[in-house]
Amino acid sequence: MNSGAALQRANSRPGHAPQLGRIHVIAGFITLVAFLFTGVYMKTHSVKLLPDGVRLLYRSRHIYLLFSGLLNLTVGVRYPGLVTGASRMVSAFSSALLLIAPLFICAGFFLEPPSGSLETPWSHVGVIAAAAGTVLLAIAQRSRNSV
Repeated sequence: MNSGAALQRANSRPGHAPQLGRIHVIAGFITLVAFLFTGVYMKTHSVKLLPDGVRLLYRSRHIYLLFSGLLNLTVGVRYPGLVTGASRMVSAFSSALLLIAPLFICAGFFLEPPSGSLETPWSHVGVIAAAAGTVLLAIAQRSRNSV
């Protein structure tokens, strides 16, 4: 029996993989809309007139939103259906990290620059969550491919 066909049948069963994939796509599109709104916010609130440090905080969080939205969208479109228990748990945890990342980054956009401090706890957590989620999902996918 072709193991690729068996894996494809297993992945087509109802379960968390298709649902999580849809959730990632929806989160990706919502984050891309937030990216557009933060761009409008920067245009309408004269961010370009702010001191360089504060302006760069706005711009970097704006780009981080784009990054996390595209990451969720890509993961959602190509979400791996994982068969084994350990890989399934790792992928679910990875998904959670990837899904919360835009929330922290969006909070960082609105909370960090106005504080005047260069400390960025909100966006820092968001970027780390996105990076960790991506790496863990790659590990889970790798372990699936070696099964």
